[in-house]
Amino acid sequence: AERQSLCFSATVPAKLLPVLKMAMANGHELVDCVGEEEVDTHAQIEQAVVTHSLELSLLALYQSIRDEMQRRPDDYKIIAFLPTARSTAFNTAVLQNMGLDVMEIHSRCSQGERTTVSDTFRNNVKTILLSSDVSARGVDYPDISLVLQVSAPTSKEQYVQRLGRTGRAGKSGAGCLLLCDYEKDFLKQIKDLPITTVPLKLDCKEDLAKLQEAAARVDDELANQTYRAWIMAMVGQRKLLKWSKEDMVNKANLFASDVLGRSAVPPLQRDLVTQLGLAGIAALNVVDGPTADEVAAQEEADAEETLVVKVHKKEMGLGLMKDAKKATDAIMALDEEAALALQATLDEKGEAVVAGFKIVSDMVTVKMVKKTMKRSGSTNSMCSTSSAGTSTTGAALSRNGSALSLCSIASSDSEQDSSAQRAAPFKSDPEVVKTAIARVAAAGTAMSEAMAAVKEAGGNMKSDPLVVAAQKEMSDAKSGVAEAKTGKPWVAKV
Repeated sequence: AERQSLCFSATVPAKLLPVLKMAMANGHELVDCVGEEEVDTHAQIEQAVVTHSLELSLLALYQSIRDEMQRRPDDYKIIAFLPTARSTAFNTAVLQNMGLDVMEIHSRCSQGERTTVSDTFRNNVKTILLSSDVSARGVDYPDISLVLQVSAPTSKEQYVQRLGRTGRAGKSGAGCLLLCDYEKDFLKQIKDLPITTVPLKLDCKEDLAKLQEAAARVDDELANQTYRAWIMAMVGQRKLLKWSKEDMVNKANLFASDVLGRSAVPPLQRDLVTQLGLAGIAALNVVDGPTADEVAAQEEADAEETLVVKVHKKEMGLGLMKDAKKATDAIMALDEEAALALQATLDEKGEAVVAGFKIVSDMVTVKMVKKTMKRSGSTNSMCSTSSAGTSTTGAALSRNGSALSLCSIASSDSEQDSSAQRAAPFKSDPEVVKTAIARVAAAGTAMSEAMAAVKEAGGNMKSDPLVVAAQKEMSDAKSGVAEAKTGKPWVAKV
């Protein structure tokens, strides 16, 4: 019989059709199980937008949640999407400090934590979930009454995907988009949707004061990580917003004081500052942190050995047939000493007996491995690890309040400038080379962030515009380094 292929997708965007042509036979049929009348369900959902200044970000989120709780006291079910995992964790902590019962789900949660939170949110009402985009696609949470989107989505498609968590199966629902005033241009992308502008209530000074106090009680490490994540994200958007580097850093420090509740500028490692092209910006609190090699060495030193038992299913199935599962269960039930003894016997004799089953050496591998903290490979992840695993200068300064004061930034211009000059790599044309190398580093960071975002959203790495743009920027940046060093442009290998 000929092989038959069936493809299923909740949505079929136009860019998926060429992929289907490659995977499916000529003349394949496309079956729509929804129908045209249901395609624009999002257009039937009550939608609103609230624009606010950066310093009122927490107030906008808190007000939106409280208004929905008051509007539907017996059956509210709210999901709020935030731009990064760090911001999700930070906002969750603030709302919990305000006395709200809030759950969080994002890429930095373990799979077990995600499953528990997802099941709890799915099966209950009167619940609030803060999420990154791990819950934006392919997840069915029934009876959501309100979808909040904090900050501008990356595209209209992402906005619609998130909004689609409510108003499902013919039920009513609402969505609200919370935009900082500098993000209002996103509204042009969704101007064809029925969105109502709602003003932020500005007579809630008591709520604002409580929110700032709640933010100040959040752990320094999480606040510092959220600050770094904000800067990393905005480096890629700075030119679109027509901000200078100084403008962006000033916004970051406003975010640190009025949103994160910090009394001092959070520290940034010197390597990261250089890679982002921000060396010499006086308003930053630059500290000498560990290098990537030092972090790796510390992780190796701190690593704990753990037992890893790997059963090779193919060989197990071929050798034991119907008894493969029982033998596998017996092996996995062994304690550490017995498992290591099994491997020693297999190494020596090539076979062993477990629970009456004959096991040969190619069926199982047992070994002790050093378990280190997972690193994503991005600069942001490396710095986060270093601040958590070691007592860095920056972390200590942030806790004791002796770091660069948010009220006295201007006085440190000369110190920061001279420090940046000392750290600059001196070559035949130092300033040009330095700028070019920093651009490559920033491009690499932006590419890592773009690929992580696309992966989390379930997009196509090869065709997603965000990744394609990041790849082009990397190619241009490498060309710039080659020209700075040799006068000849860099040529990418095809």
